[in-house]
Formats: sequence, structure tokens, C-alpha cells
Amino acid sequence: MIFFRAIDTDNWQLPSFRIDRPKGHPKDLFVLFKSPARVLNSGAGPGEEKESDVGPGWAIVYEKFMPQRYYPTDGGYFLHDYMHFETETEEEREALAALPLNKAFRVTFPEKITATVEAIRNELLDTSPDPKREILNSYGSILLQRLKNEAEREAYLLRRKEGGRELEEEEREILRRRSGWFKPLQTLRNEVYRKPEEGWNVDGASKRLCLSRSHFEHLYKETFGISFTRDVTEARLTAARTMLCDTQLTVAEIGERCGMATQQHFGRMFRKYVGVTPTEFRRKNGLE
Repeated sequence: MIFFRAIDTDNWQLPSFRIDRPKGHPKDLFVLFKSPARVLNSGAGPGEEKESDVGPGWAIVYEKFMPQRYYPTDGGYFLHDYMHFETETEEEREALAALPLNKAFRVTFPEKITATVEAIRNELLDTSPDPKREILNSYGSILLQRLKNEAEREAYLLRRKEGGRELEEEEREILRRRSGWFKPLQTLRNEVYRKPEEGWNVDGASKRLCLSRSHFEHLYKETFGISFTRDVTEARLTAARTMLCDTQLTVAEIGERCGMATQQHFGRMFRKYVGVTPTEFRRKNGLE
């Protein structure tokens, strides 16, 4: 069985955010980066540690008790998926060992990874009497397999590129994906989540990518499964939830920093999508 602990997707943090665990953590840790970061790559022995800069679409799996360190590098808000977990069976440990452990690697299909992590998180939050353990274990196996596929794909493409060989159609599609619309759309989305206070709208975003409004909306919804306007709202609410829990700012100040036009608008949107008012949310989290 795979046991999951702390887990979140599109986790939004202030620019001062920093994870630094010289002695590691008692659980394994998976991180998918969605904004620029500096990450510690750990070796097998003392002195085999080195930091490297990564961007959106990179990931790392830290083994338990291995040194961990990562933090934003460009002064902006930090966005990432993360999950603490532990394996139990020999088969699971072998699947984990097949990954490039403690070293950052590139991910071609980060949205698939996020979808799997989100499915695990939602299952953990579900209170229905379904056989949760079997479902979670299946999702865990899927996640490990997808990470293994990503690592193997990256290593294979690197070997093909270094060998000067002609790429297969599937490989060319991967490269097209990396150089086509997915990358600028992902970059735009990451910026929205990191700068929710900006005046984001469909017209400005479509002009930024030199696309018509309708084409942009279609591409965005097709890529991320959510409209741009709704995603902007979610980015602002994600930032608001973090600031309500982690700062002493007033509700009005938080609304302004999240790009909400007025405190009344902030309150309506928060209640509509979160289910409670900002003040009630803060109180429920023990901060008032």
C-alpha cells in the first residue's frame, strides 16, 4: 500500500517561501514546480549536493531523510504541487527506485501529473464509505508509473538528440508540444497564479499570445479543462486563502492584493466558490 500524507495541487506561496530540511523528512516527497525555483539535487554521499535552477514543468522526488531544499528565484509568488508519501511493499519500493531520485527532471505532460495528484487529494477528502484504500493505492501506482514514463522519455529524447538520430512521430509530437501553444499557455497560467493582483482578462491575455479571443478561449479550455476567466478567479481565491491563513492583513487588504475590485466583490466571490465568507474562513482556521 502507498500511504499519502500532506498533499496539495497549485499550492500558492509568498515570495519568501523556502523549504530547507538538511536532514530530510521521514516521508518521501514529490514536488512538481509551476514557477521558477532553485532546487537541491542530492547525491549518495557527503559533498554530492548541488543546487540547480528549474522552471515550470520540472519535478523532483526526494527520498525520506535525504536533504531537501527549494525556493522561488525571481521574487514572485511560488506555485507548485507537492505530496508526502510512503511505500510499504517491495514492488512499490522498486517502482520508486526506478525514478531519478533526489534529482530534478523535466516533465512533458505536467497536467497529467497534476490531475493524478488532485485525484488522490480529492479521494482523501471524500467522506463516502467507498473502499478508499484500494482506490488510493491504484492512484499511487498510476502516479509512480507516470513519473517513471516522464523520466524515461526525457532520458530517451536526450540520447536521441545527442546521437543526432531522426526522431519518430511520437517524439516529434512531444517536441511540438514543448515548442507550440502548450508552453506559452502554461507560462501564462503560472503567471496568473503567481500575480493574481494583475488585471487579467481574456482580451489582454489573447493579445499577449497574438491570438483571437475565441481561439485563445478554446485553446485554454482545451488545455487546462477550465475557462481563463474562471481560472483567474480560482488563482485569486487560492492566493486569498493562503493570505487569510498566513498573514495578519485585513480582509480588505487581502482582497486588494488578490485583484478583487472591491471588498464587497471579494466577499461575494469568496462565498460563492469557497462556501463561507473570508472572515468565517479565517475564523474556522483558528486565526480570529
